[in-house]
Amino acid sequence: MDSDGDADTLYFPVTTAYKPASEGGSLSTIKDPGSTWMYKACVNTTSPGEFTWAECLDPVDDGSLLYRPEVYYAATTAWHTDGQLGVYWGSGSPYDRDTNRRGYFFAVKDTAPGSCTSFNASPITDCGANGIYKLRPSEGLTADPVAYAGVVYFPTWTPASDRCKGGTGRLYGLRFDDCSSGLDTDGDGDADSSDNVSVSVTNSYISSVAVTDAGTVVYGTSTVSSNTSQDSMKVMSSATNPFLGTSTIAWMEVF
Repeated sequence: MDSDGDADTLYFPVTTAYKPASEGGSLSTIKDPGSTWMYKACVNTTSPGEFTWAECLDPVDDGSLLYRPEVYYAATTAWHTDGQLGVYWGSGSPYDRDTNRRGYFFAVKDTAPGSCTSFNASPITDCGANGIYKLRPSEGLTADPVAYAGVVYFPTWTPASDRCKGGTGRLYGLRFDDCSSGLDTDGDGDADSSDNVSVSVTNSYISSVAVTDAGTVVYGTSTVSSNTSQDSMKVMSSATNPFLGTSTIAWMEVF
Protein backbone atom coordinates (compact mmCIF):
# COMPACT_ATOMS: atom_id res chain seq x y z
CA MET A 1 0.00 0.00 0.00
CA ASP A 2 1.16 3.54 -0.65
CA SER A 3 0.54 6.75 1.30
CA ASP A 4 -3.24 6.68 0.89
CA GLY A 5 -3.43 3.56 3.08
CA ASP A 6 -5.26 1.44 0.50
CA ALA A 7 -3.77 -1.80 -0.78
CA ASP A 8 -2.70 -1.53 -4.42
CA THR A 9 -0.69 -4.75 -4.84
CA LEU A 10 -1.29 -8.15 -3.25
CA TYR A 11 1.25 -10.97 -2.80
CA PHE A 12 0.01 -14.46 -2.00
CA PRO A 13 0.92 -18.15 -2.42
CA VAL A 14 -1.08 -20.45 -4.70
CA THR A 15 -0.87 -24.20 -4.08
CA THR A 16 -2.13 -26.96 -6.35
CA ALA A 17 -3.39 -30.39 -5.28
CA TYR A 18 -1.04 -32.11 -7.73
CA LYS A 19 2.57 -32.08 -8.91
CA PRO A 20 3.18 -30.68 -12.42
CA ALA A 21 5.07 -32.59 -15.11
CA SER A 22 8.24 -30.59 -14.34
CA GLU A 23 8.25 -32.29 -10.92
CA GLY A 24 7.44 -35.72 -12.25
CA GLY A 25 3.70 -35.54 -11.59
CA SER A 26 0.51 -35.02 -13.55
CA LEU A 27 -2.80 -33.19 -13.30
CA SER A 28 -4.67 -36.46 -12.78
CA THR A 29 -2.60 -37.59 -9.78
CA ILE A 30 -3.52 -35.97 -6.46
CA LYS A 31 -0.63 -35.02 -4.20
CA ASP A 32 -0.77 -33.60 -0.68
CA PRO A 33 1.02 -31.30 -0.44
CA GLY A 34 1.04 -30.16 -4.04
CA SER A 35 3.23 -27.41 -5.48
CA THR A 36 3.27 -23.71 -4.59
CA TRP A 37 3.93 -20.57 -6.61
CA MET A 38 3.99 -16.97 -5.36
CA TYR A 39 1.68 -14.62 -7.26
CA LYS A 40 0.97 -10.91 -7.21
CA ALA A 41 -2.16 -9.02 -8.17
CA CYS A 42 -2.47 -5.31 -8.93
CA VAL A 43 -5.72 -3.63 -7.97
CA ASN A 44 -7.46 -1.48 -10.55
CA THR A 45 -7.90 1.70 -8.48
CA THR A 46 -10.80 2.91 -10.65
CA SER A 47 -12.54 -0.46 -10.31
CA PRO A 48 -11.30 -2.14 -7.09
CA GLY A 49 -12.96 -5.46 -7.89
CA GLU A 50 -10.73 -5.98 -10.94
CA PHE A 51 -7.15 -7.28 -10.79
CA THR A 52 -4.18 -7.76 -13.09
CA TRP A 53 -2.33 -10.98 -12.29
CA ALA A 54 1.34 -11.89 -12.59
CA GLU A 55 3.51 -14.75 -11.39
CA CYS A 56 5.94 -13.35 -8.82
CA LEU A 57 8.25 -16.34 -8.36
CA ASP A 58 8.45 -19.93 -9.57
CA PRO A 59 10.80 -21.82 -7.20
CA VAL A 60 11.82 -24.22 -10.01
CA ASP A 61 12.09 -21.93 -13.04
CA ASP A 62 13.29 -18.82 -11.17
CA GLY A 63 14.85 -20.34 -8.07
CA SER A 64 16.50 -23.44 -9.58
CA LEU A 65 14.97 -25.71 -6.95
CA LEU A 66 13.96 -29.26 -7.85
CA TYR A 67 10.45 -28.84 -6.45
CA ARG A 68 8.02 -26.12 -5.38
CA PRO A 69 7.73 -26.42 -1.58
CA GLU A 70 4.39 -25.89 0.11
CA VAL A 71 3.78 -22.34 1.35
CA TYR A 72 0.90 -21.91 3.77
CA TYR A 73 1.63 -18.60 5.49
CA ALA A 74 1.41 -15.09 4.05
CA ALA A 75 4.20 -13.00 2.59
CA THR A 76 5.36 -9.79 4.25
CA THR A 77 6.88 -6.72 2.61
CA ALA A 78 9.30 -3.91 3.47
CA TRP A 79 10.52 -0.94 1.44
CA HIS A 80 14.26 -0.77 0.69
CA THR A 81 16.24 2.46 0.50
CA ASP A 82 16.57 2.10 -3.29
CA GLY A 83 12.78 2.39 -3.67
CA GLN A 84 12.24 -1.28 -4.38
CA LEU A 85 9.90 -3.44 -2.32
CA GLY A 86 11.27 -6.44 -0.46
CA VAL A 87 8.92 -9.45 -0.44
CA TYR A 88 9.53 -12.29 2.04
CA TRP A 89 7.90 -15.67 2.68
CA GLY A 90 8.81 -19.20 3.72
CA SER A 91 7.78 -22.78 3.16
CA GLY A 92 5.90 -24.78 5.75
CA SER A 93 2.46 -25.84 6.92
CA PRO A 94 0.61 -25.89 10.27
CA TYR A 95 -0.43 -29.45 9.50
CA ASP A 96 1.52 -32.65 9.92
CA ARG A 97 4.66 -32.86 7.79
CA ASP A 98 6.08 -36.31 7.12
CA THR A 99 8.78 -35.33 4.65
CA ASN A 100 12.47 -34.68 5.28
CA ARG A 101 12.74 -32.21 2.41
CA ARG A 102 14.59 -29.01 3.21
CA GLY A 103 12.65 -25.87 4.08
CA TYR A 104 13.30 -22.50 2.45
CA PHE A 105 12.83 -18.80 3.12
CA PHE A 106 12.48 -16.58 0.05
CA ALA A 107 13.73 -12.99 -0.18
CA VAL A 108 13.25 -10.96 -3.36
CA LYS A 109 12.90 -7.30 -4.32
CA ASP A 110 10.06 -6.26 -6.59
CA THR A 111 11.54 -3.64 -8.91
CA ALA A 112 8.09 -2.42 -9.97
CA PRO A 113 5.58 -3.28 -7.25
CA GLY A 114 2.82 -1.26 -8.91
CA SER A 115 3.04 -3.21 -12.17
CA CYS A 116 1.68 -6.67 -12.90
CA THR A 117 2.49 -6.75 -16.62
CA SER A 118 5.48 -9.08 -16.17
CA PHE A 119 7.82 -10.76 -13.71
CA ASN A 120 9.55 -7.94 -11.83
CA ALA A 121 11.24 -9.65 -8.86
CA SER A 122 15.01 -9.69 -8.44
CA PRO A 123 16.63 -11.97 -5.82
CA ILE A 124 18.32 -10.55 -2.73
CA THR A 125 21.43 -12.53 -3.53
CA ASP A 126 23.09 -12.05 -0.13
CA CYS A 127 20.28 -14.23 1.26
CA GLY A 128 21.44 -17.18 -0.83
CA ALA A 129 21.44 -18.36 -4.43
CA ASN A 130 18.48 -16.78 -6.24
CA GLY A 131 17.39 -15.08 -3.01
CA ILE A 132 16.58 -18.40 -1.31
CA TYR A 133 17.72 -18.89 2.29
CA LYS A 134 18.12 -22.56 3.20
CA LEU A 135 16.43 -23.89 6.32
CA ARG A 136 16.99 -27.35 7.81
CA PRO A 137 15.54 -30.59 6.42
CA SER A 138 11.88 -30.86 7.51
CA GLU A 139 11.98 -27.29 8.91
CA GLY A 140 9.02 -25.06 8.10
CA LEU A 141 7.35 -21.86 9.22
CA THR A 142 4.65 -21.97 11.91
CA ALA A 143 3.30 -18.40 11.47
CA ASP A 144 3.41 -15.40 9.16
CA PRO A 145 6.74 -13.56 8.93
CA VAL A 146 6.88 -10.03 10.37
CA ALA A 147 9.12 -7.21 9.07
CA TYR A 148 10.13 -4.57 11.61
CA ALA A 149 12.90 -1.94 11.54
CA GLY A 150 15.00 -3.71 8.93
CA VAL A 151 14.60 -7.23 10.37
CA VAL A 152 12.29 -10.03 9.21
CA TYR A 153 11.15 -12.30 12.07
CA PHE A 154 9.60 -15.73 11.57
CA PRO A 155 9.14 -18.89 13.69
CA THR A 156 9.79 -22.45 12.49
CA TRP A 157 9.40 -26.03 13.66
CA THR A 158 11.79 -28.91 12.96
CA PRO A 159 10.47 -32.33 14.06
CA ALA A 160 12.85 -34.82 15.65
CA SER A 161 13.85 -37.87 13.63
CA ASP A 162 11.43 -39.76 15.89
CA ARG A 163 8.40 -37.55 15.48
CA CYS A 164 6.87 -38.87 18.72
CA LYS A 165 9.76 -37.27 20.62
CA GLY A 166 8.95 -33.69 19.64
CA GLY A 167 11.37 -31.39 17.89
CA THR A 168 12.77 -27.85 17.99
CA GLY A 169 11.03 -24.50 17.61
CA ARG A 170 13.14 -21.60 16.38
CA LEU A 171 12.63 -17.85 16.06
CA TYR A 172 14.67 -16.29 13.25
CA GLY A 173 15.59 -12.64 12.88
CA LEU A 174 17.19 -11.91 9.50
CA ARG A 175 18.18 -8.47 8.28
CA PHE A 176 15.99 -7.63 5.34
CA ASP A 177 18.81 -6.63 2.97
CA ASP A 178 21.34 -9.46 3.39
CA CYS A 179 19.81 -12.08 5.75
CA SER A 180 22.56 -11.64 8.35
CA SER A 181 21.61 -11.88 12.01
CA GLY A 182 19.18 -9.25 13.25
CA LEU A 183 19.00 -10.77 16.74
CA ASP A 184 21.10 -9.81 19.73
CA THR A 185 21.59 -13.37 20.96
CA ASP A 186 24.72 -12.64 23.04
CA GLY A 187 23.12 -9.72 24.91
CA ASP A 188 25.72 -7.07 24.05
CA GLY A 189 23.14 -4.67 22.60
CA ASP A 190 24.15 -5.18 18.97
CA ALA A 191 23.32 -7.68 16.25
CA ASP A 192 26.46 -8.62 14.36
CA SER A 193 28.43 -11.59 13.05
CA SER A 194 28.91 -12.89 16.60
CA ASP A 195 25.15 -13.41 17.01
CA ASN A 196 23.12 -16.38 15.88
CA VAL A 197 20.37 -15.92 13.31
CA SER A 198 17.85 -17.71 15.55
CA VAL A 199 16.98 -18.70 19.11
CA SER A 200 15.53 -22.13 19.83
CA VAL A 201 13.11 -23.81 22.24
CA THR A 202 13.17 -27.59 22.66
CA ASN A 203 9.92 -29.47 22.05
CA SER A 204 7.92 -26.28 21.64
CA TYR A 205 6.13 -24.56 18.79
CA ILE A 206 6.69 -20.79 18.58
CA SER A 207 3.89 -18.36 17.77
CA SER A 208 3.95 -15.38 15.47
CA VAL A 209 5.92 -12.35 16.62
CA ALA A 210 4.54 -9.07 17.95
CA VAL A 211 6.71 -5.96 18.33
CA THR A 212 5.90 -3.14 20.75
CA ASP A 213 6.38 0.58 20.05
CA ALA A 214 9.52 0.44 22.18
CA GLY A 215 11.00 -2.28 19.98
CA THR A 216 10.40 -5.23 22.31
CA VAL A 217 9.94 -8.50 20.44
CA VAL A 218 7.26 -10.70 22.04
CA TYR A 219 6.52 -14.31 21.09
CA GLY A 220 4.72 -17.25 22.66
CA THR A 221 5.72 -20.89 22.99
CA SER A 222 3.77 -24.06 23.63
CA THR A 223 6.05 -25.05 26.53
CA VAL A 224 4.52 -24.34 29.94
CA SER A 225 6.19 -25.24 33.22
CA SER A 226 4.19 -27.26 35.73
CA ASN A 227 4.81 -24.57 38.35
CA THR A 228 4.70 -21.33 36.36
CA SER A 229 3.50 -20.05 33.01
CA GLN A 230 6.56 -17.84 32.49
CA ASP A 231 7.97 -20.18 29.86
CA SER A 232 4.94 -19.72 27.63
CA MET A 233 5.82 -16.12 26.71
CA LYS A 234 9.25 -14.74 25.91
CA VAL A 235 10.58 -11.28 25.11
CA MET A 236 13.76 -9.84 23.68
CA SER A 237 14.86 -6.34 22.75
CA SER A 238 15.10 -5.43 19.10
CA ALA A 239 18.73 -4.87 18.18
CA THR A 240 17.77 -2.23 15.62
CA ASN A 241 16.55 1.31 16.14
CA PRO A 242 12.77 1.21 15.59
CA PHE A 243 12.89 4.77 14.23
CA LEU A 244 15.97 4.13 12.03
CA GLY A 245 17.70 7.29 13.22
CA THR A 246 14.66 9.58 13.37
CA SER A 247 12.90 10.93 16.44
CA THR A 248 9.37 12.13 17.07
CA ILE A 249 9.53 15.63 18.51
CA ALA A 250 5.84 16.52 18.36
CA TRP A 251 2.48 14.98 17.55
CA MET A 252 -0.81 16.67 16.83
CA GLU A 253 -4.18 15.26 15.79
CA VAL A 254 -6.69 17.47 14.02
CA PHE A 255 -10.36 16.53 14.07
